[in-house]
Amino acid sequence: MPNHSTSHTASLVHHLEGGGIALVPTDTVFGLGTLMDNHASNRLGKCKGYSRPRPFTVHLRHMADLKSWLKTPPPGLAQWAQGVLPGPLTIVVPKKWVSFPADIDWEWETVGLRVPSDTEYEGVAAKLSKPLLMTSVNTPGEPPLYGDDLVKWASKNSDVFSAYALDVIKRADCLSRPASTVVSLEPPPRILRAGAFTEPVRPGLKILVLCSGNICRSPVAEALLRREIACRWKAKEEQLPSLGWQIDSAGTFALPGNPATAESVQVASADGLCIAGHEAAPLEEAFAEGVTPPDVVLCMGKNHLASLPPSAHGELLDPAGVEIEDPYGQGISAYEKMMRQIKAAVNARVDALSSWD
Repeated sequence: MPNHSTSHTASLVHHLEGGGIALVPTDTVFGLGTLMDNHASNRLGKCKGYSRPRPFTVHLRHMADLKSWLKTPPPGLAQWAQGVLPGPLTIVVPKKWVSFPADIDWEWETVGLRVPSDTEYEGVAAKLSKPLLMTSVNTPGEPPLYGDDLVKWASKNSDVFSAYALDVIKRADCLSRPASTVVSLEPPPRILRAGAFTEPVRPGLKILVLCSGNICRSPVAEALLRREIACRWKAKEEQLPSLGWQIDSAGTFALPGNPATAESVQVASADGLCIAGHEAAPLEEAFAEGVTPPDVVLCMGKNHLASLPPSAHGELLDPAGVEIEDPYGQGISAYEKMMRQIKAAVNARVDALSSWD
C-alpha cells in the first residue's frame, strides 16, 4: 500500500490544479505532468527546453475518461482497449476520432492517449478535475531518468513539484521500469516505440456469418460487414487483417464450392459489392481440428444458432434479434427485401461493435 503523507498528496493536487508542473509516478517511467488545458503543451515544452509546443501524451484519469474522449471508436477498438487498459500502452489515434473537451483546442493531427495502471497515479488522478498532459523526464533523445539521477534532476528544478514522487522513488521496484509501448492505431497499426506492453495490437475479431446453404444471405452479409467495418476504420478492406479482422461465411448444409445465387450476385452488385467469386463452405470447416475458431458466429436465424457446436459463441446478425428470411427460390423481390434487412442488421451490428457497452 502507498505510504505518502496526506500533505504531499494534497500539495501535489493543489500544485497541478494551479497550472503547475509536477513529477508524477506512472506504471512505467516518471513523468512531468501538468493539468490539461490549451497552455499545457507550452508549459511542458519550456520545462524541457523546446522552442515550440509539442503533442505530448494525454494521461487520462481513468477508463471513464477514455470512453468520454473516444465516444465512438471504430469497431472492435472499445472491446480491445477494455482488455488491455489501464496499462503501459500509449495509443495514438487521429484527432478526428477524439471528442475533446470544449475548452481544448488540439492543434496536431494525432493524439496519444494513456490510462496508467498504477496505485500512486490513480490516487492522485482521482482527485484532479482534468486529465494530465505528460512527458518523460529526460534530455530530448536520451533515456528517461531513474533513481538517483531523477532525484538529482528534481533538486535542480525547484519549480517542479517533486515531494510526492520522491517518496515513490524510494521503492525499489520503481527504480527502473521500461517506458510505455506507443502504437499508432491508424490503419495499418504500427509500433512507434517498443516498451512494456508486448501483446499483439489486433483490435479486430474473427467473425463467421452463417446461413443455410451459404449461397444467398451469408455471402452478402459477409461482404457488407467487411465493407462497413473498413469504412468505419477509414481503411481499405485489404487492411482489415492487419487490424485483426477476419470475416468469412458458411452454411449449415452448404455444398463446398457452390457459387452465390444469381439473385444474390445481382442485389449485391446493385449496392457496389462483388460476390461473383464466392464459393460456399460448410460450417464444419470453421470448427475443424487445428483451425482457430471464430470469436463470434453471426447467424441469420435461430435454427442456425441451434446448429452451432457447444463451444461456439453465436448471436443473430441483427442485435435486435430479428431473423432474416431465406429468399431462395422466391424471385428477385425476395432478394431485394433480404438486402434491405441485411444492410440494416449489418449497420446495427457494426454500431454495437463500436460501442463501449
